[in-house]
Amino acid sequence: TKHFLFNPVDGQGDGPTYLVNQEKIIGCVYYYVLHTGDVKFLEESINGKSILEWVFHQATYGDDLGKPAVLVDYGENVSHLELRHQYKYNHVLPDVNGGRYASYLRAAKLAELAGKQRQDIVARLGPLKQLLKKTLWDPQRKWLGFQSDTGSVDLRYTNIIFTLIGTGVLDKEEELGLLGHLNEKEFLSDYGLHSISKLDPAYDQVDIDHGGGGSYVAFPAMIAECLYKAGYPDQAENILERTLWWAERLPYWGDSLVANQIDYRKDTPLQCALDAAAGAQCVIFGICGIRAESGGEIVVNPHPPKFSPNISLEGVNIRGTRFDLTANRNDYEVRVGQKTIRSKIGTPVVLRANG
Repeated sequence: TKHFLFNPVDGQGDGPTYLVNQEKIIGCVYYYVLHTGDVKFLEESINGKSILEWVFHQATYGDDLGKPAVLVDYGENVSHLELRHQYKYNHVLPDVNGGRYASYLRAAKLAELAGKQRQDIVARLGPLKQLLKKTLWDPQRKWLGFQSDTGSVDLRYTNIIFTLIGTGVLDKEEELGLLGHLNEKEFLSDYGLHSISKLDPAYDQVDIDHGGGGSYVAFPAMIAECLYKAGYPDQAENILERTLWWAERLPYWGDSLVANQIDYRKDTPLQCALDAAAGAQCVIFGICGIRAESGGEIVVNPHPPKFSPNISLEGVNIRGTRFDLTANRNDYEVRVGQKTIRSKIGTPVVLRANG
């Protein structure tokens, strides 16, 4: 957690710490265990602590479970959006604090899978959700602000906020309010999703990744996947359709892509970002609607988009269960070995692990 990257050649870390490190580390552990069933992994030891203990450690970063829940102040750290000029986004951040909700939830679920109970972590969920809305939600502008060191709440319309949709930390009013900003005046253009609203004074066309002109390569697909999972397939499809040119024109997906013209971030032309895999994840877990449950069940609930009404996925292998999926916008079928299960779009199929 001391750096935001590591060199794959020598394994050494580099760069500053990122505020999302805790959430991402916990997410990696959670989804590994969920998709493999390898609960024993949580017992492995690193630097004197088990993997599960490290999950608890990261989940409670900045928190004292012996005191009432708070929103964490992350200080003057500017590495989150790395905005140019005088514009700020720091201290009490809505997306990072909101992400703590998912971290608590995943940590508690991992504890349960390991035969342990962490009710103290579960007890944080309700208060954190209430605090986020009470402190940072602007009901007039329908957006979550950030709180400065003086206590004032200001607005920065960053697309990262959309990743909170479907996590459980927002209520319906907040989710629908945020979705109202996914329009062509603010976040959408012909060729993608903007990292900052075009109406935000911090919008900077040349700052592609997080400052406005486009998006870091992972975010359009990440956000679309969140929307699919949360039950907003039309909004997810609207984002993805604008990025189809990526696959048509680019030999690989680099760091950041422009949203209002066919272009890419020029100062990182040879950087092939690992997070471009978010596109594949969106296809599998968003469009194809595949979800592993903690009890071992595998749920299949596809959402074929209008721009690709016939979809298929072959050789999916989760927890030892291998299956294929074929779907159109009316119905679909799941094939497991010699068995074929047919269903209508909107009616999930549930598979049991190992057949």
